[in-house]
Amino acid sequence: MKKIILFSLIVMTGCLSKEKKNLKPSHDSKLAVSYGMSTKISDLRLTATKSAYLCANYHRITFDEACNYVSAFLSEANPYTQDTTYGMGGYMDSSAFDAGAATDEVIQFFPCFDSNLMEVFLCYKDLKSYVSTNSNQCDLTDNEVLEQSTNQFVYDKPKTQVSASDVANFISTMKTGIDKTHSQVAGKDVKVFNPQFFVQYNVNGKDPNIIHCGAMNKCEVLRLLNQTDSTSKTYPCVGIRYFFGYDDARNNKIRLVLIGVNADGSNLIHFSTGEDAVMLEKEWPPDTGSGVDSTSAPHH
Repeated sequence: MKKIILFSLIVMTGCLSKEKKNLKPSHDSKLAVSYGMSTKISDLRLTATKSAYLCANYHRITFDEACNYVSAFLSEANPYTQDTTYGMGGYMDSSAFDAGAATDEVIQFFPCFDSNLMEVFLCYKDLKSYVSTNSNQCDLTDNEVLEQSTNQFVYDKPKTQVSASDVANFISTMKTGIDKTHSQVAGKDVKVFNPQFFVQYNVNGKDPNIIHCGAMNKCEVLRLLNQTDSTSKTYPCVGIRYFFGYDDARNNKIRLVLIGVNADGSNLIHFSTGEDAVMLEKEWPPDTGSGVDSTSAPHH
């Protein structure tokens, strides 16, 4: 079976997961926020000023694909242990995202693990542009500030229940608390926590990724947050859940899957019409060789 590990799976669904407590800031930054995401706004409706290509579907996936990625991650021995002990994902509230200037084209993600607190989480920031050929694309400055995920949750099923259908049931029935507040972390700390994640979540004792950060078009992330139920014309999404996934065919095997979350804490999978909700993966950097993602062209 072709293995697929989701590096970024953020899902909107209710489930039987055990919720980890929000991370509290032994590593929260007290620095003044200097990035675009420092200005929070409650309404992230998309505007006509965004470039058309930025609002394409480069990162969109189906629910089945999302479940396959997560299942592949859980099927690996060490990731399963980490997922059931420290966390398989977390929550990012819409208030932590800034619609910002049109010049901020992407959102960059850094999976993190604090080996002192034994907590897993995701840090993320706005980025003006993304060049996949830049060898320093994951570099951070000490004083910059990144947003931090909350409401980490674990997988509470036995190792015999990690199939795609098991994952689909988990995501579809998941309903955990969501925290409207959010924390921030200094770049100097993320530079420590980010490599620790790939040590803690190793696969067969090896680092599964060549590059330790990824990025998605900001416009597509905002579209996920602002997706509309065509029947009710409402905006049901209040935030995003991410899940770790796996794709053994790629050079950067651990993936992120993002899925919207309703106000009641459940994952947004289908609308009342039966249409699929927006879910994202395929974050950059693209792979070299067999895993090349040709849709990355706009950011080269």
